[in-house]
Amino acid sequence: GISWTQVSKLERAIPKLERLHICGNDLRLLGLQKEEKEDTKKFENLKMLDLSENDVEWKEVYDFTSSLPKLECLILNDTKIDRVELYDVNKSSSFSNLRSLSLCGGKIHSWSTVDELNRFPVLVSLKCSRQPELLKSLGPRQQRQQLVARVAGLLQLNSSDVRRRERDDAEKIYLHVVLSDAVSSDKSSS
Repeated sequence: GISWTQVSKLERAIPKLERLHICGNDLRLLGLQKEEKEDTKKFENLKMLDLSENDVEWKEVYDFTSSLPKLECLILNDTKIDRVELYDVNKSSSFSNLRSLSLCGGKIHSWSTVDELNRFPVLVSLKCSRQPELLKSLGPRQQRQQLVARVAGLLQLNSSDVRRRERDDAEKIYLHVVLSDAVSSDKSSS
């Protein structure tokens, strides 16, 4: 049950901090209030941030993490996050080092969030399990195929390597489904 004010004191005490785990602290807001902010950048050496089991939403995470130039790994398991979106095209470069993202046990309900992950330029590892709203109508194999096909740069999904052949097969199946849906849609509108 620590507050963000307490977390910020950590940064002042350990300015070269690279890994920060602040799981299960009932955090809703990240960063200090405007009147408390200093001119210095916060957590500029942070490479890994784990905010699992907090009540944070994506906009709050986005506003804070987009100012972390060295962030490579972001863990957001069991949070209130229901979407991921890069709001500001100019800020996407702030995620230029983000290689690993974990979104297990969340409330994501739209495939547009998965598609948005392609905008993270070096994202190669994704953990995305226990997403009942998103994956409810798919079996485990189909879930993996969809995720592999929709996120182009993945080399690892749920801690398992994505091989070239698996990617090719997943993309072919995905294209077949999309084309079949398009043909069915055209026939029903005629």
